[in-house]
Parts: sequence; C-alpha cells; structure tokens
Amino acid sequence: MGIKFIHTADLHLGSNLHLKYDQDISYKNKFGNPVLDSFKKITRTAIEENVDFIIISGDLFDSDERSVNALKVFNSEAEKLKNEDIPIYLIAGNHDPLNNFNQIFELNSNVKIFTSENDEIKEYKKNNKLKARLIGQSYRGNSDSRKMYSSYNPPDKGVFNIALLHTQLDPNNYNYVPCSIDELKENKKIDYWALGHIHQNEIINDKNPVITYPGIPQGRDFGEKEKKGFYLVELTQNNDPKLDFIYSSKYIWKEVDITIDEKNQIKTIDEILDHILLKIKELFNQDDFNYIVRWNLDIYSRHISKIKQKNEEIEDYIVNELNRKNNKQNFVWSEDCNLNFYRRIPDKSELAKKDKLFFDIIDYKEKITNDEDLLLELKEKLGDIWQGQSDLENIDEYRFDYNKEIEEILENAENEILKKLWEERGE
Repeated sequence: MGIKFIHTADLHLGSNLHLKYDQDISYKNKFGNPVLDSFKKITRTAIEENVDFIIISGDLFDSDERSVNALKVFNSEAEKLKNEDIPIYLIAGNHDPLNNFNQIFELNSNVKIFTSENDEIKEYKKNNKLKARLIGQSYRGNSDSRKMYSSYNPPDKGVFNIALLHTQLDPNNYNYVPCSIDELKENKKIDYWALGHIHQNEIINDKNPVITYPGIPQGRDFGEKEKKGFYLVELTQNNDPKLDFIYSSKYIWKEVDITIDEKNQIKTIDEILDHILLKIKELFNQDDFNYIVRWNLDIYSRHISKIKQKNEEIEDYIVNELNRKNNKQNFVWSEDCNLNFYRRIPDKSELAKKDKLFFDIIDYKEKITNDEDLLLELKEKLGDIWQGQSDLENIDEYRFDYNKEIEEILENAENEILKKLWEERGE
C-alpha cells in the first residue's frame, strides 16, 4: 500500500504578474490574479486525485507581511481540503519566515506548520494506521544558515519518510540552508526530499531517495519563463516512485527570437508586424495555453536607416498593434519588443582582407585568447566585475559570472566591435 501526495513550493501568494503597465487598473482586471489561481488549481487537483496530503516546501506567501486577500483565499482553499480530509504540511521559507505567520487570520486545523526552533516530525495516519512521517523545519528569518537536514532523523524505515527543506542546494551559501546533493543522499532513512526555493522544476534524483524541486506554480516575469506547475507523487514499497508534473500556470512567459534575413528587404514597420503575426500563428494557434511574450528581432536589411532612428518608439508601437490585432482564441499578450537592425557582415577572413583595422582587431583577439599572461592582465584591468553563483536570488546583472569562459566573452566583444564598425562605415 502506498501514498499519494502533491509536492509544491514557492507559491508566493500575495504577489502577482510583474507587467510593464501593472499600475493601470484596466491591465490588472485583464489578467486577474493568476498566482492565486495556481493555488486553486493545486487544491482542485488534490481533491480530484484523492491525495493523502499536500506538501508546501516554503514561501507559501511572498512576504511576512501577509496579503489579506491571499490569506483569505488560502484559508478558503484549505477549508475545501479539510472537508475532504486532506491535510497541508508546510514549512516557512525565506520570504515568509515563521516569526510572523499567524498575524491576521487563524489558519484551518488541517494546516500543519513545522516549527523553526528545531526539526520536527509529524505523523500522517489514515484509519488510525501510520502511513508516513513528515520531517521539516521552518526558517526563522529571511535567511537561515543552519544545516537543518543534518538532524532529520526519523526513527526507522517502517513507513515512508518525507523531508521538507527550503534550500538553494549549495553547501557554500549560508543564506539559504547550505547543503549538497550528496549530503541529502547520505541520509538512508529519507525516501523523498521535498525541496523548495528554486523556481525551476527539476528532479535532482529519481529514487533512493527522490530529490525534487517543483518550481514556482505561476511564473511572474521573464525570469520565470515557460510552463510551471507542481508534482503529483505516488510512493509504493515495491515499485519505483511515480512523479507526474502537472501544469498550473495560467499565463506562460516566453521569449521568442526572430531573425528576418536580408532577402526580405524590410523597409516598413508594417512588414515587421506581418512577420510577428505569422510567428504567432505558427507557434501558438494549436496551443491551449495563455502566453505573455517578449519578441526579440534581429533584422538584416539594407533599408534600415529611417526606421532605426526611432527604435524605442517603434517598439512601443509594435507592441500596441500586436495586442490590438491579435484575435487568437486563447490569450497571447505582447509584453515587450526588442528590435536590432543589422546589415549583413562578411565573414572575418573577408573583413581582414578589406581593411587593416579589421585585421588588427581580429589578430589582437587571437593573441589574447592564446596568451595566459594577457588573459590575466585583461581580467585585472576589467576590475571587480566578477561574481560567482552563490546566491541565485540576488545575482547582480551588471557583473559577470567568473565561471563563464573568458574566451566566450572575448568572442562576443570581437563580434560586436566588427559589426558596429561595419555598420558605421556603411560598407
């Protein structure tokens, strides 16, 4: 006999989509509150699938200052689950630490919150028979450096042992419960590690023990792209674990790259619009999901001088026209548009033959790439612009990851310089 449960995390109730025009009431009404809708989808699935319980591995709320509406919806959905005898087991994460969890409404009795002072075991029983133990510990502040997992010690393997942990899974990050995959695997008494904090779903280990991130159920910006959801999990004694990823995002954030080749000879804005409208039909007409899209266009044309001069104004115009013209049955919202205009550049060997300046740039890049002393000198001259990946929530977009190959940076720099020079010269 096994157990069936839902594993979710990082719902961030109280937040909403991060749209360009989110101060405009008409836009808010258009999109509703899909973050709350995603939680309703989770509870509806739990009832339809007759699960034993729901696990929420941290960051149920977006802030320790609870949204009244978010709490109201959470309590209402929890009440539906209570009527079906489905408990919710949850830990508080870095966005909703336990020190302020019960400030507005009293939570339903089927909501089981793990303490922040020490690890805690909660038993799940059905028909008075113990079926699973759940082990967890909440954050007590907006960061937590304790190695909580090290004290997760269920008494035996007689039933399924499920551990809840809100972590970045980085042994060197002391903001979000430092630990490694190997350290979790070493605990032979745990059957399933229900992780939270990372907003992308991933099965880290598929058995003995299972280690998973469900990701965020509803993406809120382009940093949380593609389809989001949660895991429906079945554990049995003699079979491999079964994990089904179920989509819960009402809106899917997507970036679409379009290259319009020189053979199209783009001259007008309407021609650009036509290319995007064709792409909408190609990508989305057979899809039942709703999308929020950023269009990234690389346009190669000899006739770019006039339209290139008013780039930002043209981008806004295209976005507005796309949203006005697109009458597709399901929702495709054009949120942003980035236009890049180019004239086709010859390959490097041709450029080097055309002009000594091009030759010198290509030659110098090759010298740097193959000279360790020059590479070190370049890194020192660039200064304090490097960062590691120790904190995925607080990456500085203006600094480079030093793990990225510097050769790739040099290659990109060379390409940009050559391209700019070629365009400026109007060759």
